[in-house]
Amino acid sequence: LVVTALLAVPPLAMLFVQGLYALNGKLGGTGAAPEFAAVHWFFVCLAGVLGVAWSIARILQPLRPLGIIDASARLAVSALILYFVLVRDAPVALLVFVVSELLGAGHQFWALRRRASRAAW
Repeated sequence: LVVTALLAVPPLAMLFVQGLYALNGKLGGTGAAPEFAAVHWFFVCLAGVLGVAWSIARILQPLRPLGIIDASARLAVSALILYFVLVRDAPVALLVFVVSELLGAGHQFWALRRRASRAAW
């Protein structure tokens, strides 16, 4: 939620992307972020706003179907990150988010399984 919230605010999103590229530089990749056009920043911030909205919805409505969607989406995001890093030359620093997404998906599936075993139905 915190990282996603950073992406929702344009000045913070810009700092986050610069930080991500700085980390990528320390990992041996490109350390300077490419120039983003306004439409690129729009999609970065749009993703941040949607991510924050989804996180708040999940906190307020911790429903089983939403948990399944959340866990599945986290796996899809992990696959997208891997594709862009391995095939499209995206910053290697993005692999940190694969770990966080896989951990989040694992936690969701574990929590769903745990709740299902306790359910009276």
